[in-house]
Amino acid sequence: MAEEQMSLEGILNDEKPAPREPVAAPAPAPDKVVEASTDGVTNPDPVEKQIAERPISRKQAARDKEQLAQGRVRDPETGQYTKIEDKPAADPAKAAEPAKPTTPTAAPQQEFTEKEKAFLRAAQEERGKRQELERRLAAIQAQPPAPTEAPKTFWDDPEAALKAHEDRIRAESTRSRVGMAEFT
Repeated sequence: MAEEQMSLEGILNDEKPAPREPVAAPAPAPDKVVEASTDGVTNPDPVEKQIAERPISRKQAARDKEQLAQGRVRDPETGQYTKIEDKPAADPAKAAEPAKPTTPTAAPQQEFTEKEKAFLRAAQEERGKRQELERRLAAIQAQPPAPTEAPKTFWDDPEAALKAHEDRIRAESTRSRVGMAEFT
C-alpha cells in the first residue's frame, strides 16, 4: 500500500489528503456456534453477536488457526480450547456398549540427535553425582557430633606449649626474611 505524501504547496493551500481505504477486519472464526430459537429461526446470542462483530487480532486469528489445525476449537462458554468431537455414526452395537474410561497414553518418544543425546547423558550423570553428594551430606549431618576435647592449657603440657610457640616464631621470622628477599 503506497501512500502519497502531500507537497508543501498542498499543505499551504489547505488541500485535503486522499481518503484512506478502510482495513477489512478478518472474518470471524468458523467455529462460532449459532443456536436455534424455539420458533425455528436461528438467532445468534447477543453476546456472541457482539463478539462476532468485534475484529479479531492477527495474533488471535493465528492462534485460532493453529489450534484448529491441531483439532481443537475455542469453547464459547469457558473460552478454553477443547478437542473437536466427531459425532459417531449411529451404530447400535457401539451405542449398547458402556463408555470405557480413557487412560492417558504416553507421549510419543522424540527422536534426538547425537548431540542432544550427549547433552542428555551428561545432564543425567551430573544429576546422579549431585544426588550422591546430597546423600553423603545428609548422612554426615545425621551423625551425632563428635565430642571435642577442650584445648590443652600451658600447665597441662608446658614443653609442648613452648615448642609450639617456638615453631610459630620461627615460621614468622622465615616468612619475613623471604618477603624482604623478594622485595629487594
